[in-house]
Amino acid sequence: MSDFPEITTEQIVARLRMIVAEPESLCKTDFHYIEDAADEIELLRSTVTDCRIEIERLRADVMCLKYQNAEFVRNLTMAQDERNAAIAERDEARREICVNATAEPYRQLCGSGILLPQDEARARGWDCFKEDGK
Repeated sequence: MSDFPEITTEQIVARLRMIVAEPESLCKTDFHYIEDAADEIELLRSTVTDCRIEIERLRADVMCLKYQNAEFVRNLTMAQDERNAAIAERDEARREICVNATAEPYRQLCGSGILLPQDEARARGWDCFKEDGK
């Protein structure tokens, strides 16, 4: 532990500026050295302040991105659930036409005669022997 009290950079800069104001007590080389040191300390202090501001801005950006990412994941999950439900509904309708094709209630009358469910499936491009899609 030092015998000297804790001194802030502001106090050091102020003291150095006072010494610069009374140059007769120092040689010319000391005067320029001290002035340069004070300028450098002020510049560093300003840089630190700018860095702190930038860090806070980046923290805010990260929080925003985390929120946006979570929202995107929620929306993606909902879209996948809707897609899976639509696929299941489509597959059920396909099975209903393809599997129950011979049942009388599934035959439809059309202008030129009877339209069989297999004909409807073929018109839609459905393969009645595949469960996983077109």
